Amino acid sequence: MSATTSTCYCGAVQCQYSIEGDNYIGTFICHCTDDRKITSSVFATNFIIKNDTLKFTRGEDNITKFNMGAPKIETGHNMENNFCRTCGSLMFRVSSGFLGKTIMRYVVVIAVLHISEGPPSVERRFSTQDAALSRSSKTDSC
Repeated sequence: MSATTSTCYCGAVQCQYSIEGDNYIGTFICHCTDDRKITSSVFATNFIIKNDTLKFTRGEDNITKFNMGAPKIETGHNMENNFCRTCGSLMFRVSSGFLGKTIMRYVVVIAVLHISEGPPSVERRFSTQDAALSRSSKTDSC
């Protein structure tokens, strides 16, 4: 297994995972209100891996989990955010809508992803977003 590595901003948390074969589920850009608030941007770039491929090489005990409790994201699913307790970097998310899978953030990847399918294949948009964000024809909803 060839490992891809992600780390937080301060380096206290580091994890490895495989993006080979069926361990890699897909890549997507999300414009939901939740992702826009968490990233302070108009979208978040994410990729999904199988849970069982994610291994911590350091700092697992430095992860703080935040879940809003009742479904708060626009899809109605619960979303657990996993942050570095020291620097606040969002390392990954776990959604009740993607059981057995982890939603990784592109911004924490150290190694260059060599994913053969190229750019994100899905762009998720929701009815509450700004009209300026609805120009893409390749959209999907969670």
